[in-house]
Amino acid sequence: MLFLLRQGARSLILKTSKIDSTAEWLKKNFSLMEYGLMESMNRSEPDQTVVLLSTTWKTEDSHYSFVVDRSPEEMMQVMFNCHTDLPEDITVRLLPRSIHFRVTGNPEPIIEQIGNDFNGVRGKLDELLYDTSDKGIAVLFTDKPLNRNLYLEDHFKDILYINMPPHLLLRHLQWRAVSYFNEGLNEKEWNLVEIRIYDSYSRYLLHCRRLRLFLEACEMGLTIGEGWGKDYAHILMPLRVYTMKILTFYPPKVLKRALMGLEYSEEGERFVDFDLYFNRRKIGWTELTADRKKNREENSMDFRKSVMDNLTDLQKQEILSIEKDILKLQRG
Repeated sequence: MLFLLRQGARSLILKTSKIDSTAEWLKKNFSLMEYGLMESMNRSEPDQTVVLLSTTWKTEDSHYSFVVDRSPEEMMQVMFNCHTDLPEDITVRLLPRSIHFRVTGNPEPIIEQIGNDFNGVRGKLDELLYDTSDKGIAVLFTDKPLNRNLYLEDHFKDILYINMPPHLLLRHLQWRAVSYFNEGLNEKEWNLVEIRIYDSYSRYLLHCRRLRLFLEACEMGLTIGEGWGKDYAHILMPLRVYTMKILTFYPPKVLKRALMGLEYSEEGERFVDFDLYFNRRKIGWTELTADRKKNREENSMDFRKSVMDNLTDLQKQEILSIEKDILKLQRG
């Protein structure tokens, strides 16, 4: 699965002169976490709400910043029903909505095309955090996967403000997401590659499940087919081999680095071979690095660290759990 866009968390400012008592009321009535302003924006997820407590409408004047496990609509319903417990002077302002768009390569053609299609106005990312004006929906662009928390610094500096109903903009962007995404590929193309899996203990289902989890977590490609095929160790000596066909927008060498890392367990034990073929040519590991001082194992463990560092804790736990099952079968 490749996610190309998602909505950002909503943010609202609660303006009141009784900051501390309002903060205590929020802590009593909602499940929330308190962070600094920037950290709240970074940690919030689409179904949560960033709540700022301030004596003004300026985000930089906020005394408290919370990430609440409720939507703004749910929060305001609770606040309306329990208004007798709240300060009399409290007022609420919703901050502009945001949409995150996944790109690869050069973001400029995508920003320009979406801006032209929807009369978007250019803005800067570093101004967004402190902008409470209603310029429309802020569209942010990132080359990071959207299936995890995104930090503000994960986005490109240019953003777009688009003034139209949020549900309509989201629908139109969803319809044309792949077309826009391809705009950023420039001269690059989608690559069809084949992964051939070799395991003397025949734990192919577990290896494939682990690979699929990795591909989905890092959004490196789409699995378009898998099954048994043939390989030839020697002329006229066919061997059965399990294969996966992947459609990826990454260069094959990038995927090969990840596969080399996934050949090894956390303890540094090589428990599977993943051969990568592109245009019927095998991608060799010596093509990946100019550092001849490191052997295959050393390079692979470096690649593994890079892979694992880019996973969320939950994704990492799932992959490590499968690795334990694989090794358990091997060791009897």
